[in-house]
Amino acid sequence: MKILEKPYDRFQLLSMSKDGTERTAGVLAVAWHELVGRDQDRLEEDLARRVTGSKYGLEDMGVRLVGCLGQDVFLEVSGLVGTLLDNYEEFMAEEAEEAGNGQRS
Repeated sequence: MKILEKPYDRFQLLSMSKDGTERTAGVLAVAWHELVGRDQDRLEEDLARRVTGSKYGLEDMGVRLVGCLGQDVFLEVSGLVGTLLDNYEEFMAEEAEEAGNGQRS
């Protein structure tokens, strides 16, 4: 199991999803205490952002616990990336603007 250290880029997403037609997945290490009490929408946005670089990155998101070690739980996060790929520049520009304004969730 390989832990995703940075979001997939556009070319990786295109390749992995077969041009947006298949589900894309990544395994994330998340400290268990980051999950407690989180709003579901904000959590889903954060997980999508960590896999694709955009909070809008994954449609029909699935999250599966695949392991744990110490304080970390390993989550396989998957979903469809077709909409992200169709609007990649717009969504990434919005992410950059939010990050610049300190508005990220």
